[in-house]
Amino acid sequence: MKKLLNIFLALNLLVLDISFGFLFYTLFIKTRVGIGSEISPKENPIFEASSESTCGEDCKTYIDERIAQGLQAAPIPTPTAGTIAQTQSPKKIRKVNYVPIPGSGSTKETVWTSIPSTDFYMTKGDYQGLVGVYFEGNIKLVNGNGVAYVRLYDATHSVAVPGSELSTSSQQSSFVTTGPVTLWEGYNNYKIQARSLTADTTVFESGRLKIITEE
Repeated sequence: MKKLLNIFLALNLLVLDISFGFLFYTLFIKTRVGIGSEISPKENPIFEASSESTCGEDCKTYIDERIAQGLQAAPIPTPTAGTIAQTQSPKKIRKVNYVPIPGSGSTKETVWTSIPSTDFYMTKGDYQGLVGVYFEGNIKLVNGNGVAYVRLYDATHSVAVPGSELSTSSQQSSFVTTGPVTLWEGYNNYKIQARSLTADTTVFESGRLKIITEE
């Protein structure tokens, strides 16, 4: 009897499970499927976006219009003349210095002859920003129609200073100047040399070096 009762209860539970399962399917699963089937791809933008992988003609026209509107709204920058900052270097100041040459003298020799007491020492390294050195002198020719010559001589190196030769044919004292002369480096001994073209008297009255610097 007890065994039959157990079988009966088991059958009742099975029937209830089947009934409950059918009810769950009817109310929940079938309802969701019905709702999903009622929404068409055309009404749902999600389905519409996923159903078409390419942009149609209307889509392309819309995109072109938006791009054109964006280009019109964005102003095209035009180049403007900017101010370029210019750095001006400090203006250099030019100075003139004079180195007097001691002594004076004369000669009738037609070869270069040193004038006594005209020795002096100098170095161009003492002049920062050196631009040029010039030889200036007061010279003249006495009793003749020849030419008087005077030059600067570098006794340290035993050479005439290039570009330092002065000349005159005047019997009056003449102030004569050279172009830039070339001095050797170092502290050197200089002196005046003179000669005459026709054995007339060449006179060296005075002289100086004109030194131009720029700083």
